Amino acid sequence: MVYMPFFPIVPFGGLLVFIALGVPLVLRSKHRGATGGAVLLAMALIFSWFLRESVERCAEIDRSPNGSCQMYGVADQSMALALLTGTGVVLSVGSALATARARAGSR
Repeated sequence: MVYMPFFPIVPFGGLLVFIALGVPLVLRSKHRGATGGAVLLAMALIFSWFLRESVERCAEIDRSPNGSCQMYGVADQSMALALLTGTGVVLSVGSALATARARAGSR
C-alpha cells in the first residue's frame, strides 16, 4: 500500500486546521461551554466511527484466508472516547443550565 506512510500525517494536519479554526470561535463565543461541549461530542463521534471501522476492517482481514490481524488498545481507546463524550455532555448540559438560570434570574 503506497498511501500508508502518509496516513498519520493527514489526520494530524486535519486536527491542526480544526484547532486553528475552532479555538478562536470557541473563545469569542458567549456560550463557550456549549460550543466546547459540542466540539468534544463531535470529536468523540468521529473518532468512535474511526475506531469501529478499524475493528471491522481488522476482523474482515482476520476472516480472510491467509489473513491475520490483531488490534491492541481498543478498550483503552473506548474508555478515552467515553471520557471525551462525558466531558462534552457535562459542558453542554452545564452551559444550558447556567443559561437557563441566568434567564430566570433576569426576569
